[in-house]
Amino acid sequence: MSARTLSPSITALARLRGVRGVVVTSVRDALPIESSAHVDVDVDALAAFATALHRRAHQSAECSEAGAVRLLSLDAAAGRLMAAARGELLIVVLAGREANPGLLRVSLQRALEGLG
Repeated sequence: MSARTLSPSITALARLRGVRGVVVTSVRDALPIESSAHVDVDVDALAAFATALHRRAHQSAECSEAGAVRLLSLDAAAGRLMAAARGELLIVVLAGREANPGLLRVSLQRALEGLG
């Protein structure tokens, strides 16, 4: 975690039921800027994986002329990963299956607006 305190919107996102970790990372170099995560979550690996996934989604959307990627959502057997970018910043949320996907999406968008 960075030396400065987490922004209030990131803190609120991290406190949602089922959220295991929130990372703000740079789209350019995939380095975590600020984070709040459970002890068993590897923040560096999460930032690297989510950034690579976001880049691929962006490339796919660009090739198919679908427009900009607004929200990336990956649902898996054990949980979900959501990510959204604003400029050079990417907010990544790792959550368990019990997390409400609609609430995660709305909260992620609010947190993204709070970065500006």
